[in-house]
Amino acid sequence: IFDDGWDDRLGNWGFSKDFPNGFSKLKRAAERYHAQLGIWLSPWGGYNKPRDERVSHAAEFGYELSDGKFALSGPVYYQNFHQKVMSLIKDQGVTHFKFDGTGNADKLIEGSRFTSDFDAAIHLIADARAANPKVFINLTTGTTASPAWLFFADSIWRGGGDINFYGPGSRVQQWITYRDAETYRSIVKNGPLFPLNSLMLHGLVYAKQAKHLDRQSPQDFADQAWSYFATGTQLQELYLTPELLSGQNWDLLAKAALWSQ
Repeated sequence: IFDDGWDDRLGNWGFSKDFPNGFSKLKRAAERYHAQLGIWLSPWGGYNKPRDERVSHAAEFGYELSDGKFALSGPVYYQNFHQKVMSLIKDQGVTHFKFDGTGNADKLIEGSRFTSDFDAAIHLIADARAANPKVFINLTTGTTASPAWLFFADSIWRGGGDINFYGPGSRVQQWITYRDAETYRSIVKNGPLFPLNSLMLHGLVYAKQAKHLDRQSPQDFADQAWSYFATGTQLQELYLTPELLSGQNWDLLAKAALWSQ
């Protein structure tokens, strides 16, 4: 899955100069391993500086805004966003979308045929599935703990921060505790009928750029791996810097992943 950083930040969701041929070569490489491509897209434009850069071009293209972010239900912006999603499916072979930050659920944009940004997202997802019935939709920030989302998406965000720390023990143990506590607080308590296997939990983390999670003992890594795969989530994310993992780590990771199947 290509996370935030693949686009040119002009607001059109075009490829950056780092991808002069789009994903064509990467698609062929992935297929050699029986894998397919996924991508991060933010209907409202993303977060922090990258979002500000994208939104700064809104007037240039006539894109509609709401609360300083792109409005997916805006007629002009929706047309462009819809076109990009269809192209990513048909031309780039993308089969997994993380739609991160959908927008408002109660504002009507002038001239829109949609009642809200979420109404626009529902129609967009329907068209994406029509283009490829096997496409996986991860609808994240902005969703709530309602199983009604699963009429449209395959998974939603558990809520809270991406990574945080809570309770006793090492940083890894604190991260595991936070992950599970946030899932209980945001999902289990607020939506007891929501199936936990349809959540994005923010995965297994052992990476250079992950604060406090760039160093882990063998036991901490094992605890994180087994506890994560034991959640039963169908969206199994691995935020890993390969060179940090030892042979023992890789073997354990494979064992836990196979066990979860």
